[in-house]
Amino acid sequence: AQEQLLLQPLQSTDTLLAQLCASVPVDLMPGPDDPSTASLPQQPFNVTLFPYATRYDSFHCVPNPYRCLLEGRVQLMVLGGQQL
Repeated sequence: AQEQLLLQPLQSTDTLLAQLCASVPVDLMPGPDDPSTASLPQQPFNVTLFPYATRYDSFHCVPNPYRCLLEGRVQLMVLGGQQL
């Protein structure tokens, strides 16, 4: 029962991400309070945490910071909220 209580937020997040991925691309990046490495660059989340979302090709776990190309034209550098 205790284990289920701990897993419930992660399972709810996975379900939400899967619903989003059915319609739009999703890049998931760790932030300052996430269980990832303490210093930058943070490594991407392990995809096994999101079994439903990973069924979609539109779902990607990305590092923090993250550089991407938006609509093939605009290059962005994204940081997950940490102070540099």
